[in-house]
Amino acid sequence: GDVVPIDHHVTLATNRKAAYKTVIGQDGRLEVGTTIGHYLGDISGKGTLALNFGKLPAGNYESFFTCSGGTIEYGGSTDYYLPDEGSTFRRLVLTGSGRRIFPDRDITICDTLLLNGPVMDNNVNNNAITINGLFDYQSGSFLSGTEASSNFIFSGAASQQVIGNFTGSDAFYNLTLDNPNGLILSGDMDIIGTLYLTEGNITTTAADVLTIKEAGDVTPNGGSSSSYVTGPLTVELDNGETFAFPVGDGSRYGKISLD
Repeated sequence: GDVVPIDHHVTLATNRKAAYKTVIGQDGRLEVGTTIGHYLGDISGKGTLALNFGKLPAGNYESFFTCSGGTIEYGGSTDYYLPDEGSTFRRLVLTGSGRRIFPDRDITICDTLLLNGPVMDNNVNNNAITINGLFDYQSGSFLSGTEASSNFIFSGAASQQVIGNFTGSDAFYNLTLDNPNGLILSGDMDIIGTLYLTEGNITTTAADVLTIKEAGDVTPNGGSSSSYVTGPLTVELDNGETFAFPVGDGSRYGKISLD
């Protein structure tokens, strides 16, 4: 029946702990690990709830799973599906090893998606994942999906950044930019499906190159004056194919067609 504040690093070492309310402070971290049978009551705060398997402790996550809520971290060393509770997260962190399989629902990440260690697997359910902040790929593997429904949508209210190399087997399938403030690449990126240029520019450099792979394309064809690539863009083509490059220099748009 107590209100339990978590303002530092707390580990649940035994099963079946209960609270009326659990408040995880900004600097707090509640390590559930693989312990079971807990009831956390109403969960709130901006700190971190860390689990090592795919089942949340019982409780009310209405405040925690919001853009103003906390961080959920899925760690451990085994393969598991992420729980399907909640569709909006402030910060989603994937650590450890094994596979973290995304549930069969579209999700929104308001602040940060961090991948550091495991396989992030969206190939099973091929859902849309909206990111309104930073995508930081430090280590592990990235499986973005293989079907039309799989789409990583960048639609934040400020300039966004993607950190890491998304190439080869780690390539994006579909990616949508719908942010007038743009997306900055910090690492190379391949797209093997469709790049949807809805609003805003993708900024690349000689060290951070965007590549449209052989089977990929761009919608709308050649981009538009309100959405294009500013910086290097590489396209793989078969003999006889044509392509309209959606490029500019940050202030001027100049579609270049290759026939």
